[in-house]
Amino acid sequence: SLAPGRYMYLSLILGQDRMLTISGGEVVLYVQGEMRLHQGSTLQVNPGSVLLLYVGGSFIADQGSAITNATQDACNLRMYGTPTCTSIQLKNSGDFYGAVYAPNANLVIDNNAKQIGSFIGNSLEIKNSGGFYYDTRLGDLDSPDVYSFFQVERWWER
Repeated sequence: SLAPGRYMYLSLILGQDRMLTISGGEVVLYVQGEMRLHQGSTLQVNPGSVLLLYVGGSFIADQGSAITNATQDACNLRMYGTPTCTSIQLKNSGDFYGAVYAPNANLVIDNNAKQIGSFIGNSLEIKNSGGFYYDTRLGDLDSPDVYSFFQVERWWER
């Protein structure tokens, strides 16, 4: 469990059936290299919490892992890919509430559940039957630098 504050890791790997919980207040987490959630592991943002996650390497959430935002507000789980982040793969086992800003990363969302939030990347591929819904609350964030990242500017589908 991470309490409010700032944390930095060279890499962060959650083994099978492990849980990382964000509890109360704002947590800023910077992972310089790879971050991975193995099968059965969970990253959970509890009500009353905010996670700002900065990833410098790849981010992989294996099939059967869970990224659970119990606040059900995409503003409370924001993932930023630094310029060295080139790959984000989410195989989430449930609904995903969050915003991903990783302009150099290829994003792959492989989920049968809903994606609620915003995804910005070099490319975006949504697999399976999961639906995507933009969370308009992202446009109301107070920070002027974040506001422009998560507002809808253009949209197209193939």
